[in-house]
Amino acid sequence: MIGPLAGLLGAVQGCIGSIHQELEGFPAEPVPFVPDICVEVLLDRQDDAGSRVGGYLESGGIEVIVINQRGEVEFWDANGRRRASAYGITLSFDRLYFEPASAAVPDVR
Repeated sequence: MIGPLAGLLGAVQGCIGSIHQELEGFPAEPVPFVPDICVEVLLDRQDDAGSRVGGYLESGGIEVIVINQRGEVEFWDANGRRRASAYGITLSFDRLYFEPASAAVPDVR
């Protein structure tokens, strides 16, 4: 990915890299801890976002930030979806890097 999201992904990758170093010597599953703030970027998998958010929170995460394919940002905590980040985090992205709302795949049942 390029553009504004690249900076966020770089920060997340840096965090993952440092966590990976701390995890050396631990078994692969389950991860012994998660960061207080977790970020889930949904590139093409919308269907399992709820289980991922729940997994982060159940594993000790305090806030989960979800960025969907249209660049929409959601904040979640143990009480459910929040209007804003409890940490004062705000994110906005140039729409150039995301799917337009009309191009989203409909939820067909």
